[in-house]
Amino acid sequence: MADRNLILSLNAGSSSLKICLYKATRHIELQQQQPHAAREPVELLLTSSISNISAPPATFSFNPTTAIDAPHAKDEPQKSITDHASAFAHFLDHLQSQASIDRARIVYICHRVVHGGDYTEPIEITDESYHHIENLSDLAPLHNGAALSVIKACIEALPEAKSIAYFDTTFHTSLPLHVSNYAINPDIAKKRGLKKYGFHGLSYAFILRAVSEYLQKVSTPLPFKSFLLAFVFSKTSGASCERHTNLFFIFSLTD
Repeated sequence: MADRNLILSLNAGSSSLKICLYKATRHIELQQQQPHAAREPVELLLTSSISNISAPPATFSFNPTTAIDAPHAKDEPQKSITDHASAFAHFLDHLQSQASIDRARIVYICHRVVHGGDYTEPIEITDESYHHIENLSDLAPLHNGAALSVIKACIEALPEAKSIAYFDTTFHTSLPLHVSNYAINPDIAKKRGLKKYGFHGLSYAFILRAVSEYLQKVSTPLPFKSFLLAFVFSKTSGASCERHTNLFFIFSLTD
């Protein structure tokens, strides 16, 4: 049997599913035994995406790198895809039939989840954490529901793989109270979990890490300790960070 050394990265949108498949370049079991060892890179094997899930026909794309001998697919209509769970099932079938990759080789599945409430770090999916994320769905109804559907499909299809949730809100848990609190009755806010949580956090964490790594290459010590970051896409937001700590966040027209 081939090594179990593959890592899936899943990003479930309200009507889409984006997927990356990586191969660990260092044996995963050894990395677990030496958690403080220097991080080893992973190798990207392929990307895939399913669009228009809620407005059929859904379309399927499959883009292997040169490391994988498999045909490309671009925006192919798929009548069998009717929801996020069937989208993931189609990907797994395509992975086996077209790329000859056994799903049993997948050891970790990393899920982007928009709302994690007060979680301050990634969480392995258990019954408890699954239901906690489910209870937060009212705060992110378009996204958490889709992510949970894919998480459930992963657990059923890949029971030996560990599913880990990475939250957009985690980056913003450092917001000071005068920024995160709304000017409403504090008792009601606490009871209903109403506050500024912040979004696009995984993108901000990547940007901040990439900029810091670049600046460390060109200047030591760092010439800057404060950063203004912007996320410009279908939704727009901004963040003010100091020493990798987020101090202020604004999201579209809601703030």
